[in-house]
This record gives sequence, structure tokens and C-alpha cells, in this order.
Amino acid sequence: EFLRRLHLAGRHGTFLFDAGIQLLLPWPFLINNTIEVWDDVLGAPSRYSMLDLLVLTMLLRLLLLPRLAAVFHPLSSGNARIWARFTNQEIDTWFVVRLLLNDSVPFLLAFWAVSVLAFSYAMFVFERAYNIGV
Repeated sequence: EFLRRLHLAGRHGTFLFDAGIQLLLPWPFLINNTIEVWDDVLGAPSRYSMLDLLVLTMLLRLLLLPRLAAVFHPLSSGNARIWARFTNQEIDTWFVVRLLLNDSVPFLLAFWAVSVLAFSYAMFVFERAYNIGV
């Protein structure tokens, strides 16, 4: 019944995406495994810890932050949505995020800081291969 209602509302894709992101976490039975990736520069495989890669996939949860920002924005109120219908404007998450990036310096700085931290952590993990060439 729940999935049927989600499908009728057109929200089943959003639900599956959110549920999939929440399932990405370091599972205990995968922690001691490694993954080998061929490195053309070294001419040998590089090994990466599965724990590090799963922690990186947890950073995909940052994709949920724009929706959180949109939920608490005044444009998400009922009155704003009624006004948007009169002007033939659709107010969705990305509309609110674009508005915040254009108008809110604190939101822009927070977006920049989170992006820099997430990508620098990803570079940190990928640049420190574990047991190179073994």
C-alpha cells in the first residue's frame, strides 16, 4: 500500500534514492576487505581499503542538504506555493537552492566550505593507496 501510494504521487524515485543513500555505510563484514585498481602511472595495482571507500560513499548524503535548506525556506510555505501557481512558476528544491546561492552569502560560503572539505577528503583517500604494487 505504501509503495503504491508513493508511485501514484510520483515520489517512488525520490524514496528509492533517499533509501539507497542511507544504506551506504561501512558495513562490519566489509571493513577488512580491499579493492585493487590498476594504476597506469605506477604500472601496478593500487589497493584501497573498503572502509575508506564506504566512508566516501557516505559523503553522498550531502546531496540531501539542499532539500533540507529548501524545506525551511519561506518559499516552501503554502502561501508562496499559491502565489507561484498564479505566476506559473514551479517552486522546487533546485529553484530554492539557486535563489539561496544568488542571494545568501552565508549559504554560499557554507556550500563552498562543504564542497571543499568533501572533495579534499576524497582526494586524501584516493591519493594514499594502501600497499601500492603488492
